[in-house]
Amino acid sequence: PPPMAEPEPSYDLTPAISAFLDRHLILPLLEFHESTAPDALQPAILADKLDLLSATNMVDFAADVHSMLHPNTPTPEPFAARRERVLVVLNALAADTAPLLAHLEHAKRALAGSAEGGHGGEQ
Repeated sequence: PPPMAEPEPSYDLTPAISAFLDRHLILPLLEFHESTAPDALQPAILADKLDLLSATNMVDFAADVHSMLHPNTPTPEPFAARRERVLVVLNALAADTAPLLAHLEHAKRALAGSAEGGHGGEQ
C-alpha cells in the first residue's frame, strides 16, 4: 500500500501571537475564527471572547456576547454597574479634553480659511 500522507500542519498562528497582542487586536482574530469555525466550536469561541472583553471597557459588547452565549439568562448586574462606571470615566475624560478639542477645531478652521484666502486671488 502507498504510504499514508502526513496530516497538514496547522497554519493558524493565533495562539502563538496572541500572547504578544493587545486585547483589542485579538478581538478581530476571534471574530474571524467565529465566522469560520464549525457550530460545535462556537460556544468555546464566544466564551473566549467574553473572557477577553471582561478586561476591557467594551461593556455593551461584552453584554451582547454574554447574551449570545447564555440566551436564556438575563444580563448579570455587574455588567450594568461596570457600564455606569465606564460612562462616568468617559464623561469626565470628555470634559477634561473639551478645551483641547475646541482649540484644535479652531486651529483647523483657521488653517482652512488661510488656505482658501491664499489661493483665491491666483488663477
